[in-house]
Amino acid sequence: MLTAAVKDPATVPRFLVAAASEKLIMKRTREVIPATVTRKLPVSASASSVIENLECRRLLAASFDLGVNVNNGSSDVMNKGIPVLKSLGAKSVRIWFSPDFNKKSFEGPLQRAVDYGNAGFDVMLILNPSGGKVTNAESVKSWFQWATGNSSLKNAVDRWQIGNEIDHKSYWNGSFSQYVSNFLKPASEVLKSKGEAVVSASVSWNPQDVKELVNLGILNYVDYVGYHPYANGVSAVKTRVAEVKNIVAGRKPLVASEWNVRGYENNKAAWAQAVKDVFPTIRDNFAINYYFGLLNTTATNAGPGGIMNSNGSKTAFYSSLAAGMNGGGGDGTIDVPDSGNTPSGIPSVAKLSVYSADTGEKIIDSLSASGSVIDLAKLGSRNLLFVATTASGTSSVKFVLNGSSSTDNSAAYELDNKAVYAGTHTLTATPYASDNAAGTKGSTRTYKFTVKNAPSTGTVTNPPATGQPTVTKFALFNADTNKTIAGYETIDAGESLDLAKIGTSNLAIVAYTSGDADSVKFKFNGSTVIESIAPYAVFGDGPSGDLYGKKLTTGTYTITGQAFSGTNATGTAGATKAVTFYVKNGSATGTTPTTPTTPTTPTTPTIPTTSAPKVNNISLLNAATRKIISGYDNISAYRSIKISSLPTKNLIVQYNVAGSTNSVKSTAFGKTIVENDAPYTTNTWNATAGTHTIRGTPYTKDNATGTAGSTLSLQLKFY
Repeated sequence: MLTAAVKDPATVPRFLVAAASEKLIMKRTREVIPATVTRKLPVSASASSVIENLECRRLLAASFDLGVNVNNGSSDVMNKGIPVLKSLGAKSVRIWFSPDFNKKSFEGPLQRAVDYGNAGFDVMLILNPSGGKVTNAESVKSWFQWATGNSSLKNAVDRWQIGNEIDHKSYWNGSFSQYVSNFLKPASEVLKSKGEAVVSASVSWNPQDVKELVNLGILNYVDYVGYHPYANGVSAVKTRVAEVKNIVAGRKPLVASEWNVRGYENNKAAWAQAVKDVFPTIRDNFAINYYFGLLNTTATNAGPGGIMNSNGSKTAFYSSLAAGMNGGGGDGTIDVPDSGNTPSGIPSVAKLSVYSADTGEKIIDSLSASGSVIDLAKLGSRNLLFVATTASGTSSVKFVLNGSSSTDNSAAYELDNKAVYAGTHTLTATPYASDNAAGTKGSTRTYKFTVKNAPSTGTVTNPPATGQPTVTKFALFNADTNKTIAGYETIDAGESLDLAKIGTSNLAIVAYTSGDADSVKFKFNGSTVIESIAPYAVFGDGPSGDLYGKKLTTGTYTITGQAFSGTNATGTAGATKAVTFYVKNGSATGTTPTTPTTPTTPTTPTIPTTSAPKVNNISLLNAATRKIISGYDNISAYRSIKISSLPTKNLIVQYNVAGSTNSVKSTAFGKTIVENDAPYTTNTWNATAGTHTIRGTPYTKDNATGTAGSTLSLQLKFY
């Protein structure tokens, strides 16, 4: 019998298996599952292979630290993935199928479930209805009667998950109540009658959605409660796991049917470290967990965090998970948030904690009413996450930071990814009994804190926000150093920027704001960009505020900026600020007029007429840094590129545009996407040998609509 150290006296190891036992007991839960779970075998097996398979499945069940989502159903990925999964010690796989419940056909994903089962893996089959709808409960019952009547499928599948992320209309086009009555209940009735295990649909992140489902009675129909602990940063993941654990309160074991960590997409090394840091929490607080995913792909947000490349090689994420297998990687126990001593039913904020929004590291456990100090030099980032611990009876918290307000309707109540600057800041948190800052109002807690040791002089330092949102000026930055360029702290109308004197062509332009500004809408030579997190940079910036640069060639440029009180250019709009400037390079002087014209009414400038949308050329970027790779800028014709000469294989193609371009339709590396925000880029691609065609078509409006410009099509040969 497997033995394991038990950290929590209220739990037992997740899977204890005895060869002669008639029952399989779940590790870290007290649930008892019929031993038939361990006896599922391929239907066409010899006596010896049956014995070998039974022993393999029994041993697989004996250590259940990790499962993996199979995010590509091809036989090639399966054949390459099985050795990788087994070397990692992953014992279970999650297979996706979107059936039409009015049709009964043994399609590819079902065969793949059988294939993985025959390879010795525990299998969870996720069934999500095609189009997010089911016709009626009877069609669901009929389909599951058919599915469980197929002996090869029934023998392969160990758990049936009924639905996926039903908080998203793309997966479930109905209410939670309709999900329970029309989908979960009829499916469960059939599966339970056949002795099968049932997992509820996971929600994508909000613990309060789990609470609503529990209140609707899902515990009556399932053996496991599903949840997807997605969040930005390690700390936020842990907080949400604790909240869900508190809601379910041990009544059913939890399954993390997908998990990963958000917020590190532009830094693979930091992302892999975050996965390593959070895995013990996932491992030790869920009966079964499924990392997303097997294949490193850009098809989904979490896809680039896959454990295996398309050639079967292992990624850094494989190593991150390997460190946490078999109890390694640290103690994953978490504390359920303290609700404080406020009487039940009265909304209250017990404390406010501060985390780095980039790393998830806790900076301050309990922010004091006055006197707390945050040292940006030690933190290495301006982006903060504030988390309110509340009493029961709280359904929303309204935050006001320096006059800018935001309301969160889900515990843990967060004010996320706020960039702060040197100086004194005031933050208030007000709890309410209903969503959207409605219902009974609790006491407002006021916190004052000081930010010191801001990054070096010359970086962006907005003042605290009060009053009308306003763009006060534009400044020119060296994107390599993130510092302003001397003499260009303010870009004036009609000013000439001399590249020969500046010393770099990797430039960034940042808008400074005043008042209640929470986003800035830019137009730069016809392209539209919206920035909702400071620094407000026309070419964008990374999670830690690292500015993305662009090479400006000689010529005339016009930039306009308009500040808004809400994110994504919503709320109160401030006046538009416009500046036309010129770029020259020593004696090469572009089109600078003798006497530049300054707009006579700065608050309502005339925006110059722009020309047709155009893709001039492309640049090759390092996907990790989003910086142009030296020697691969402004490519406009066939190019032969030696892969070993590049600093990385992880590449992005950037389309360099002109005129009235507002979106670009890109077809490259087997993917077609539409980008609405500059810089217009492809998804990350792992360079492989061969000739690849790059096509970019510019449009005057978002989503590849409006007038289309000429398509730039060229070939890159990688060898």
